[in-house]
Amino acid sequence: MFSLIFVLLAMLSTSSGNEFAGDLETDAFTADLYNDVFETRLDHFSPQNFNNVSFTYYGNANHYEPGGPLYIYIKDARDDTTRWIENGLMVDIAAETNAALFTFNHRYLGENRPTQNASFENMEYLTVEQSLADIATFIRFIRTELSVGYSTKVILWGSGYGASVAVWARKKYPHMIDAVWSSSGVFDINLYSFSQYDLLEYIITSAGSLECHNLLRQALYAIDDLIRSGDGEYLQEMLNLCHPVDTTSLFDIAALYEHYILFITDYINRHHTAGILDFCRAMEVIPGDPFKSFVQWIDYIYGTPECFDPSFNGMVERASDVEWDREGTISGRRQWYYSQCTQIGSFLIADEFSWLPGRIPVFYHMEKCQRALGATSFWDIIRILNPRFVSYNADQLIYANEALIREFGSLNQRVTNVIYTNGAIDPWLYTGITAPQEPRTIAIVIEAYAKSADLTSIDPSSDTVQLIQAKEQIKQTIMEWSFD
Repeated sequence: MFSLIFVLLAMLSTSSGNEFAGDLETDAFTADLYNDVFETRLDHFSPQNFNNVSFTYYGNANHYEPGGPLYIYIKDARDDTTRWIENGLMVDIAAETNAALFTFNHRYLGENRPTQNASFENMEYLTVEQSLADIATFIRFIRTELSVGYSTKVILWGSGYGASVAVWARKKYPHMIDAVWSSSGVFDINLYSFSQYDLLEYIITSAGSLECHNLLRQALYAIDDLIRSGDGEYLQEMLNLCHPVDTTSLFDIAALYEHYILFITDYINRHHTAGILDFCRAMEVIPGDPFKSFVQWIDYIYGTPECFDPSFNGMVERASDVEWDREGTISGRRQWYYSQCTQIGSFLIADEFSWLPGRIPVFYHMEKCQRALGATSFWDIIRILNPRFVSYNADQLIYANEALIREFGSLNQRVTNVIYTNGAIDPWLYTGITAPQEPRTIAIVIEAYAKSADLTSIDPSSDTVQLIQAKEQIKQTIMEWSFD
């Protein structure tokens, strides 16, 4: 295998600079990337377990020169792309600081599969702590491969869950990580929360209008009325579902509401204020019938010739297949359920005090965990006879979640050299850090934007003045920290 130094030298000699082309929405990039592998331990915390696994990583050395800093992107949950080391603000910064950029999938995601399959017992090595140790291992590896000393700065950045992990890595390994940029990081990791759904109400009202809020509420309660009257087949027809809604199943109903609220939050996070305004206009298309307006918007934005299957049983089935290269493992759905159900929590609920129909209770999430990760089939039950078999126990999640909060903190991070950025209309805003907590920390809340709008390059033709100012401050700070 060619050494990393040889690969870097080859890329430096053939690269003609920043030749990126393409649309961020299509992920069509032309940056010259390379990939290789690094060795990491299967279990970083068992002194007697010497099993190593090979993980693939990706690098962009188009702008790298010896002495330049190392920028490592920590991916969001279920993110299997390399887009942010190909294009965006950090790539632009790398061009000015002669930095190398790297990223790799979290363990159990993408090609980084440390076990034969994703059975419950095989995923015991999928924890926040193991992921942080992977980052530390990679940093040691890349320093050795590039023959750089400890004066070379290492800066992490990430979005969403990846931003959280990046900050926790800085907290745990401050001698290895010099600074972090957290874009829309989620740090309030309590077992469950309804704040995101409540904030969605405020966002739609403030960035859209009170009328838009009322129309959405009427549409959702129209669904509730149909459920109460047992019209599951009518809902199937209107929403293009694969199966009638089981109006007698609390879990099926919760899955349905969760599915469609996710459609709304996903759209806002991709299109920001413009997305809210588009949604509000769509809710007025059919006067006097917000439910049909909502159905028409869903079909226009998300509709496909195939039917939707947001049923509880379908969701559990997709997340229960333990084999690699199946829908649940390719998408990372099963792996994310494991992380949530065994450690992270952060389940979103809508109770009777919410502006939404109180149809998403915490016990729905617990049942989802039990069904997806527990013994559900004949062969699972046979495996219980094996003394090594470990069964999922929802009660243990409470203690694991409390331990995670004790170790890494919630909204009290107390770590230096971090930039926290958040969008003012991100439904997850208040799970993030919105004010500086330590010296050499910066917190920026960007008006009119939702999740991680700041990751992209500065674009005066489309960015607002405030977004440009935020990006300029991020750029200036990271450049200073790269050589400070």
